[in-house]
Amino acid sequence: MIYVGQKLYLAGSGQSNAYTVKSGDTLSNIANIFHTTWQALAQKNGIANPNVIYVGQTIQI
Repeated sequence: MIYVGQKLYLAGSGQSNAYTVKSGDTLSNIANIFHTTWQALAQKNGIANPNVIYVGQTIQI
């Protein structure tokens, strides 16, 4: 695995499978970046309240 900035990339795949939450991020804007929905991210990551994510938290895409 190779770390580039705040995103985790699998070597050779060119696609991110995780995202580290930064200040100001919302689940909705993270979902938009990765062309998915906040509902899908919340379900995949066991997030009960989509309005509560933390800086430094790793979100599986």
